[in-house]
Amino acid sequence: MSISVTETDQPNQALKVKSGTPEDAAGVASTAGIMSFIGSRVVQREASAIETNSSLANSETHRTFLDISYFAGLDGLRCFSILAVIGYHAKLTTTLFQRGDLGVDLFFVISGFLITTLLLREQASTGRVSLRAFYLRRGLTIFPAYYVVIALYVGVVAALERGPEGHAFFQNLPAFLTYTSNWFVASDQFAPEGRVIFYFAWSLATEEQFYLFWPSLIILFGRRWFLSLAAISGLMVADLALQFLMKSGALDFGLNGNRAATSIETPICLGCILAYVLHRPRSFAWAYRWLGQAWALPALLLVLLAGCVSTATPSLVCYVVMTLVVGACCIRPDPEANWLLCNAPMRYLGTISYGMYLLHMLSLNAAKRLPVGDGWLFLLTGLAITILVATVSFHVLETPFLRLKDRIGRSPAHARKDTTVPLAAEGREELERLGQEPSHKTPPDTPQNA
Repeated sequence: MSISVTETDQPNQALKVKSGTPEDAAGVASTAGIMSFIGSRVVQREASAIETNSSLANSETHRTFLDISYFAGLDGLRCFSILAVIGYHAKLTTTLFQRGDLGVDLFFVISGFLITTLLLREQASTGRVSLRAFYLRRGLTIFPAYYVVIALYVGVVAALERGPEGHAFFQNLPAFLTYTSNWFVASDQFAPEGRVIFYFAWSLATEEQFYLFWPSLIILFGRRWFLSLAAISGLMVADLALQFLMKSGALDFGLNGNRAATSIETPICLGCILAYVLHRPRSFAWAYRWLGQAWALPALLLVLLAGCVSTATPSLVCYVVMTLVVGACCIRPDPEANWLLCNAPMRYLGTISYGMYLLHMLSLNAAKRLPVGDGWLFLLTGLAITILVATVSFHVLETPFLRLKDRIGRSPAHARKDTTVPLAAEGREELERLGQEPSHKTPPDTPQNA
């Protein structure tokens, strides 16, 4: 009997034993085993090469992300946020703005992400975080416009509000001046006057209180990043638990006590966690698999819009989707992928969104005095006034201080010649394990839209 080897029409050959002696069959089996072993080694090497190439691509993409100093798409998200807030406060009877207050939460996510990214990059490039420089930059960004608008409110309220609302405003003024209104000023729902002038300042107070301690925690834990993540995650869980217990009636510290106990906002915490995820090479590579896809940002924006127009969507779900949207907006290095958010009109409105937030209630009240009704024409009129006065505020009042802030931001990065590596030590070690050399490009001083 003979043994024949036939070649199939497939790319690989198959050995077919028709008949033969046991020794012949054993020889063929041995040959097949050797070829199988060789083939498996080739497959392993090819898989290893593919994995190496993938690691190369991921590390290069991460370096590009670390070199980005301005996330243009975030201004587009700020535009969405401020339009939602203005639509909500205009009180139009439409489902589009019935949950427009969630625009503030999107601001929170953006803020937590940008501020934490700024701090992590400074720590990575200089080995330290300068609290003095941080608070100087923060103060120059926030305080000038804020206190000028408060002075404007004092004049307007003194001239036009002679009733209980005006009296309550001057009673609340110390809280507004000290960024504690989120603790000591009741919302419209609980205020006996029914309307609280300048109440929207609670969100600014919440942010400033958070940033009084968060940079210090980053400094305290240093490069033990897992401790910082544990701390911010613990704060977030505590906030969610306290809100649940208070709504159920299991806990009650009184109105002021409840507000103080829940003044750590979950969306800010989620933004901070996102910053850590995108700062480290391995977690960045994991996030990029999903958020780096071309379809990710449009799909997530649709999910967010659908969730925000429905009162049935839990707020926590909206917060998580917001965080994913911010990640998808920043993780891709090509702004063309964010064409929906990076167009000039939306970026401009995002740039002046801080002034719009401070001045939109004055603008809506001014629009009420015009013969525009209380529908869409009222909203558009109030929006036009808001954009006009915010433009003046940005160019006349805010820009000079922002330029000074940028000069303060540049000084730490250029103070030492050996601080040009934009990756923290743990990030460099991970790249070295992947067989890559860390980037030695000069890092951006700060994210410019922080």
